[in-house]
Amino acid sequence: MRRIVPILAVLSMLAPFAAHAFSVAPAIIDLSGARGSVATTSVTITNTDAREKAYYLQAVKFEPREDSDAPRFVPYETDHSGLPEWLAFEKKVRVLASGSLKVPVAVAVPADALPGAHYAAITVSDAPYDVVSSRGAPVQARVAVLLFLTVEGGSAKLALMDFLPDAPKNLRTDASAAFRLRVQNQGDVVVAPQGTVELVDLFGRTVATAPVNAQGLRVIPGRTRAFTG
Repeated sequence: MRRIVPILAVLSMLAPFAAHAFSVAPAIIDLSGARGSVATTSVTITNTDAREKAYYLQAVKFEPREDSDAPRFVPYETDHSGLPEWLAFEKKVRVLASGSLKVPVAVAVPADALPGAHYAAITVSDAPYDVVSSRGAPVQARVAVLLFLTVEGGSAKLALMDFLPDAPKNLRTDASAAFRLRVQNQGDVVVAPQGTVELVDLFGRTVATAPVNAQGLRVIPGRTRAFTG
């Protein structure tokens, strides 16, 4: 069984995430490209400390968890196959006091890459990774930016697994009863399903509506995610 370690991740946030005396942006990177191409992006590190500091970057795999925004991160030494191996960037950078540095990131998509979604995380630490691993540095020492790459040729396919009110006994008496539904991604691209649930009475009149996934949460290929409203 692979060993899984937690990393403080930046998820579903519009603002940079601060940890200790630095922040990293953006929270999530979306890229697309054809086989054999090179896609480019960047990660910005802001040093909020009063002195110049060094920061260490690493690409790692992560595994989504059903019904949770927080992924499981796979230690680099355990497994870094796939997208982490396609990424190229400086592994150590220095940022001036109260300054920011944009670190270029290149993604070399192999000619034989499978179409669809590939994902990894770029972690930033204010301590060398060998020190973090050997001394059990606090979780707050690392911040992760999630990177989603879509290789051309993938397709989207969603399936509604079930739909239930959160409180079934109230369904007949309370038009605003909360619901819970599960959606499974049966395609090979990352999707953020959205829609509206309508409650209709015996006369065909809409008596209540509720948005589904207004936050734009994602469903990874092969995974099932629950949404409530």
